Amino acid sequence: PLTIVVASNAEYGILKEFGVIEHATGVPGLDLPGLDVVATARSYGVDAHEAKTTDDVAELLHSGIADRNRPTLINVSTTPVHA
Repeated sequence: PLTIVVASNAEYGILKEFGVIEHATGVPGLDLPGLDVVATARSYGVDAHEAKTTDDVAELLHSGIADRNRPTLINVSTTPVHA
């Protein structure tokens, strides 16, 4: 069992940054609106949660680490770099 924290910003930011370096901006398929990380994780049997506040993150992280029976995912929404 492990606890995973996902910083979710609705884009594939690392590839967008690589595109800037390679002068290949505007590559399609790097925006991920509507991606439901929590539902996807749950479909695989993961105990998945959406953290709305920093207090949520702390509480869910503590609970996830304490749960040694199954994996835990904590999704934290962040601001897209290329908003």
